[in-house]
Amino acid sequence: MPTELITVYGETDNTNATGVFTLKGQLFTNSVNYIRLDKGLKAKIWAKRVAGAPLVLKVEVTDDVTVDNPSWRVIDAEFLTSPGNIDLEKRHPIIVEFKTGKEAFRFSWDQSATGVGKSYVSFDIEIEEV
Repeated sequence: MPTELITVYGETDNTNATGVFTLKGQLFTNSVNYIRLDKGLKAKIWAKRVAGAPLVLKVEVTDDVTVDNPSWRVIDAEFLTSPGNIDLEKRHPIIVEFKTGKEAFRFSWDQSATGVGKSYVSFDIEIEEV
């Protein structure tokens, strides 16, 4: 399987201080709250772009998204401390491996320390075989 590079994007709801981004992208036919790939694949998050109101942007993973209440853990965070934008490209990407096919990752926000506002995010993700 050749590698595939996808870009996904989302925005805060401008109502809640915390939440999970609903993601959209050209390869999706609908919106998703998390990304789950087949066993034997891995996702490499190469770039993150954040614009708008201040927030903490989190990358979270779970080992089993098929259970009723998955346990999510934070593996990366970015802080937009004032209104503006951040454009981050990684020399070493954030890698999520799918060993069982039940793993998933998502992006969430926290604006509880800064006040609720509208923010926009996008991510460049490479998908390849392990």
